[in-house]
Amino acid sequence: MVIDAGTGIRELAAHVMKTDLPKGPIKTQLFLTHTHWDHIMGFPFFIPIFIPTTELDVYGPVTYEEDTLDKILFGLLTYRYWPVRLEELASKIKYYNLKEGTKDLGEGCGSPPST
Repeated sequence: MVIDAGTGIRELAAHVMKTDLPKGPIKTQLFLTHTHWDHIMGFPFFIPIFIPTTELDVYGPVTYEEDTLDKILFGLLTYRYWPVRLEELASKIKYYNLKEGTKDLGEGCGSPPST
C-alpha cells in the first residue's frame, strides 16, 4: 500500500523494483489524500506503471473538481508536462473516485476496500 505519489515515490519504485519484482508481479494500492501537485507529481516516476504484469488500484478524492481521478492523473502525462504518453503505461490500473469520508483500510494489505 502506498500513500500519496509525491517525489518520494521514485525512491519507493527503485526499492520495489529491486526487492519485490523478483518475487513476482507487483500488485498494490495507491491512496491519494488529495490531488495537489505535491501529492501526485511523482506518479510518472513510479516505474511499475510501465510493467505489463503490474496491477495498481488508485484511490483518490474528486471532491472539488468534475474531472475523474484518471483524468487528473492523465493530465500529468500530456506532452506539455511530460514526454511519456498515457499509452506507454503498460500496467493494469484501476481508478476509484472517492468522495470525502472515511475508509477502513483493515490490516493494510489484501483485498481493496469497498468504494
